[in-house]
Amino acid sequence: KNYTEYLFLSLHKEDILDINYYHVVFCLPRELYPLIYYNQKLMYDLLFKVTSDVVLECCREYLGIDVGITSILHTWSQKMKYYPHIHMLVTGGGVDKLGNWVDSKLVNIDTIKTRFKNRLLKEIGKLHLNFYGKYEYLNNYDNFIKYLNDISYDEFICYKKEPYDSVNDIY
Repeated sequence: KNYTEYLFLSLHKEDILDINYYHVVFCLPRELYPLIYYNQKLMYDLLFKVTSDVVLECCREYLGIDVGITSILHTWSQKMKYYPHIHMLVTGGGVDKLGNWVDSKLVNIDTIKTRFKNRLLKEIGKLHLNFYGKYEYLNNYDNFIKYLNDISYDEFICYKKEPYDSVNDIY
């Protein structure tokens, strides 16, 4: 870690609970890249909203708790290719309806992936997006909906890494 990163992490370490955290990553099909690239503000906001809503809803529904999340958008791969995706830290537990802390594992990642894919495509279909060049044909609503419907479920990648045991593992 460089000095700036070390300084930032040192200043914020006290803001992080010393509990387990799950690292969840939401990757998107290449077919969505032009939609995102030509409509960055709308689409980046939507990515944050859908990923956080899905994780919070799944944890409430299946675990009965409200978890904490922190999300980060990455737009480029390590090879400097356009590759928008979300990294999320999810607390390894949450607060139940009575206000008590409950340690917990994360909801099954396939459940999260399915809901993420369905919700994202549904919400994208509601947006008024703009396209140019070879994607200009998507300005036609019927073409746009067909394009969305042709995206394969398997192209959505959602995975979790082994949980961090404590705040020290994150930093």
